[in-house]
This record gives sequence, structure tokens and C-alpha cells, in this order.
Amino acid sequence: MAQWFYRKGRTEYGPVNTKIIRGLVRSGRLLTNDAVRRPDSSTWRPAGRALKNVFDELFSEFEVGDTTDIPKEPKSQSKTSQSGSQKQPSNSDGLVGCSLFFVAIVVFGWLSWNAWNYYFSNDVTKIANHSTTPYVAQDSVSEPKGDKADSFRSQLRTWIQERQQLSNASTKLTEGRLELAQTMRRIGKDSPNTRVYAEEILELDALIKMLETKFNTYEAAIAKAESTLRRIERRKMLKDIGVSDNELNELAETVYELDDSLKKMTGKNVSLDLDVDDIMKEVFSDSTKERGPLSKSKSKQIPLKSERTKSTENQRAKNNAMRKQLPREQTTERKQVKKKTVGKKQEQETISERERRRKMTVKRFTDAFPQKRDLFNRNQHK
Repeated sequence: MAQWFYRKGRTEYGPVNTKIIRGLVRSGRLLTNDAVRRPDSSTWRPAGRALKNVFDELFSEFEVGDTTDIPKEPKSQSKTSQSGSQKQPSNSDGLVGCSLFFVAIVVFGWLSWNAWNYYFSNDVTKIANHSTTPYVAQDSVSEPKGDKADSFRSQLRTWIQERQQLSNASTKLTEGRLELAQTMRRIGKDSPNTRVYAEEILELDALIKMLETKFNTYEAAIAKAESTLRRIERRKMLKDIGVSDNELNELAETVYELDDSLKKMTGKNVSLDLDVDDIMKEVFSDSTKERGPLSKSKSKQIPLKSERTKSTENQRAKNNAMRKQLPREQTTERKQVKKKTVGKKQEQETISERERRRKMTVKRFTDAFPQKRDLFNRNQHK
């Protein structure tokens, strides 16, 4: 079949066969302003329902009529003439629209992600961190408000609950380790399951050590959060009784940013530098002295009940033997002299500590409120 080209506006399509051209003409998708041509001819001919001399079988029905080589762009019509016919969009317009829609989606996602991160980095994960840097200026430090204190308080409650969960989990792991050790003692060293239980105990030691690290981190964060809440409440109380911001700044009552030690925690593997043989020695040893490698580790050692009873009885026997060797009068005199010496030292330390605290309080108060220094000195002399 013969091959054809057709163009809509200035965009060319083809080559296509005669069947496709006939379908476009009869369905009206080739308008009057469009054009078609054969490959062997460089002349564009008008298309549409009034197509003339396009097909060989239509030569007898239509007269040949050439047009210009380049069809003109359709002229702008009035609103009344455009209401009858609709302008069909080209493929380039569709590509531009799709690209703009994709760019809009990307920009919206980027903005949403930044807003989400900003919200959680400022409102959820910020608590005061202890420091000694005083206020520089009143405008440079945000004033602690009630809602901020409430958010700190709610975060503190959450941390306390999580700390309790860590403590409960550590207790369960410790109890499980003790049960496994008792099972190993019951089945004996020659049992094939002994090394399996020893490997499980080694894994429990690593988990207990990891929980201890997290527990200590929560302890530090909770202590700093409680300190921050006390500072906020103290500052609010002083402002309620009429103390100005300048006086508070001189006292260096400051609120600091969150200690992000919890965020810095990573899931690194906790290594104890032990193996199964160390666990076997620990469980099946007759005394605690044979626990060489395990005693060097930082993990919790859980002595068995029989070992704790033996050590307690040995210590009691040593103390009783030392008491029997000394005369009764000499022992009584030593106890009395020791009590007197300790009592005098404690009394002297208590008096000196009270005096030091009193002087520090007076100095801090007079430095913070110089206008009230004379009144305070008068009251002291009275």
C-alpha cells in the first residue's frame, strides 16, 4: 500500500499507509487546516472531509487542486465562531503539563518533609542541658513559658516509663541467666546440652550489658530534665513576686537546649571478649577465684546461692575469731575512743559546712541585689 505523510499545524506525522489516512479523513480527525502528501511528491494537499485527489480511487470524483507547500497557521477566530469547533491540544502541550505536575509534586513533598523534621526537632526532642553560661542579653534567650515546662514534664514522664521498662527487662534477663546456670549444674558438664546453654548465657551477658548502657543514659537525661524543670519553676516563682528580668539574668538562671544523648545512642554490637569455655568455668567452678576471664569483664556476675552462703559464713567465722583473740576490756576501750573521735570530726565538719554555706548565700544575694546590701548589713548587725 502507498505510504503517506500528514501534518497538523506544523507537526509532521508518518509515514502511514492509505488505510490510516482514509480512517483519519472519514472520522474527521484531519481538519481542513491540516495537509497530506505522498512520498514521491513534495506538494502538500488539503485534508479533511473535503480532501481532493488524495487516493487513486477518488480521481473521478474530485478535481485536482494544489495548495501552497506550507499550510498557514489557523487564524484566531471570534468567540462566536470558536463555540462551534473546539481546538485539539497537541502532544507537546500534554508533555509540558505532565512535567509541571511532576515538579509540583516533588516541591510539595520536599516542603512537607522539612516541616515534619522541624516540628519534631523543636517541639518533641528538646529539653534543657546543664551548662554554666549566663544570659548575654534579654532578647537573645527565649523566655521559658508554661507550655514549654509542660512539654518538658510530659517528656520526663515518658523517659521515666522507658527507664522502668529497661529495668524490668534487665531483671528478667538476669533471672533467666540464673536459671540457665542452675540447669547446667543439674545436667552436668558432660551433657551435650551444656555448651548450648553456655552460648545462651554468653548472649544474655551481652544483652544485659547493652541494657545497662541504655539505663545509664536514661538516668543522666532524666536528671538533667528534672534540673531544668526546677529552674523553670524557680524563675517563674521569682517573676511572680516582682523580681525583674535583669535581676534574674544577673543570677544566671538559664534554660538550655536538650541533651541529645539518647539520639546519639547507636545499635553497635556489645562485645564481652568471652567464649563458651569461660562460661563453663564460671558455672562449674568450686570457688569464685576460678572465674578469671569473666571477672575482668564489665558484665554483671550473678553468683550462685551456695557461693554467697559460703562467703558469708567464712567472713563471720573470721570476725568471731578476731574478737576472741582480743581481751574484752581492750575491745570496749577501742570502741569508745573510736566513737568519740568520729563524733568530734562530724561535729566540726557540720559547723564549718554551715558557716561556708551561709557566707556563700549572703555573698550571692548581695551581689545580685546591690541596692539591698545596706539593709541586709543593718539587719545582720542587729
